[in-house]
Amino acid sequence: LAPMPPPRGHLSLDWSQFAVAAIGYYLWRPAVHRATVNQFEFTRDAFRRLTRLGHRRIGLAIHHILNERVNRQISAALMDCQLSVAGARRVPPLLLRNWEEPVFRKWFERHRPDAVLTHNPQVPRWIRSYGCSIPRDTSCVFLDCQTAPPGFTAIDNRGEAVGAAAVDLVIDQLHHNELGLPENPKVVMIPGK
Repeated sequence: LAPMPPPRGHLSLDWSQFAVAAIGYYLWRPAVHRATVNQFEFTRDAFRRLTRLGHRRIGLAIHHILNERVNRQISAALMDCQLSVAGARRVPPLLLRNWEEPVFRKWFERHRPDAVLTHNPQVPRWIRSYGCSIPRDTSCVFLDCQTAPPGFTAIDNRGEAVGAAAVDLVIDQLHHNELGLPENPKVVMIPGK
């Protein structure tokens, strides 16, 4: 099952005749096997790398639907990482319902992150419009290389590898003559690059 537009979606079908696997967390019900990129680990890895490069106030600015589509792995990873930094250096995540520059600006000016994890290609332009230099004042890392402007660091969500893992899950079910909803749904997580 390919990703569906609404996060946490559901499908009502007679599953007894199907071997099925979902790509990502778009389908919430019924519980089926799924393949996905490991958003939690690559978000933590990005945070750690930024910390090693000297960044001290790392923020997250994404659309809340993106976070829902990945089972909140991105915000969970950021919150986990922020437990390891002093309270004064913690930047609360900005999970926007609508991408509005004034909301982003208020968050940015209040918390002054020196690095921002995002998926919105407008963020660098907005940051520059506030008189900040990228990367001297603030760095931007994109959580998906498909949305990153040229020249920015981005994470490859490895869509082909995730798709191949989903196909493998279906083939495995067919080889074992397993149809219908699984008793113990598997989640195969592919590392991002």
